[in-house]
Amino acid sequence: MKTAFPLRCAAAFLRVPPPLRHSSSFSAGTASAAANCIKGDRKAPYTIGWANIYSVPTWMKQTEGTITAEVEELKKAGLVKDLMITDAQGNAQTQIQHIQSMIDANVDAIVVIAGSSNALDRVISDACDKGIAVVNFDSLVNTDKVTAKINTDSNEWGATAAKWMVGQLGGKGKIIIMNGPAGISVSDDRRKGAQPVLDANPGLQVITETNTEYNVAPAQEAMTSLLSPIRKSTACCRSAAPCRPARCSPSSARAATRCRRQAKTQGSS
Repeated sequence: MKTAFPLRCAAAFLRVPPPLRHSSSFSAGTASAAANCIKGDRKAPYTIGWANIYSVPTWMKQTEGTITAEVEELKKAGLVKDLMITDAQGNAQTQIQHIQSMIDANVDAIVVIAGSSNALDRVISDACDKGIAVVNFDSLVNTDKVTAKINTDSNEWGATAAKWMVGQLGGKGKIIIMNGPAGISVSDDRRKGAQPVLDANPGLQVITETNTEYNVAPAQEAMTSLLSPIRKSTACCRSAAPCRPARCSPSSARAATRCRRQAKTQGSS
């Protein structure tokens, strides 16, 4: 599985002599690797740090479960001694502190899903300079001072999702875009991937969009906030329908009031 692969990758790079390491690509997704961070002075069994950005979403719980299970297998093979897990609860600054704690504890490798594409660059570079293998997957950092980056093609992901939506709507309609957190490579790249598809289909109108956590509760709250003015606007238009207001907008409430007054006057005359 993709979530187990970063641990295997870290263990493999720690064991391979520096001259044999080279740029690579992997079928688990798109990946880049370089002879960074590894000094060849660390011996198994290794201590691995798992710097998690947050653990609340169901998919992240599954990720943590997969990583924990993989560590148990690596322990049996004599490759891993311990796994240090942290949860930044969605805060990139907290994640930086957690990674610094792993550096201070001199772990052998750090696996990280970044809470920010640029805020973590300095602390990850520090880990690399101290000979700690850094495997960055899913949400990537900007710095190349890592041992490996592993991810799916988020641009293509966004394009594919947009094409599906175009097909479902027949190329016409009003849409709301719910992005992931701002500043996260996965979210930003998927949005970039979707834009050319939207540009090629002018029949689709983006009426609003927002950023939210990859979590059900805040996403539902954000969607409710986005829909509230739209629902009010639609209600205004419906109530003003007999007078056929020129357009649907919050100002239609005034037209609706005039309609009711006219209807009342006509009814009493």
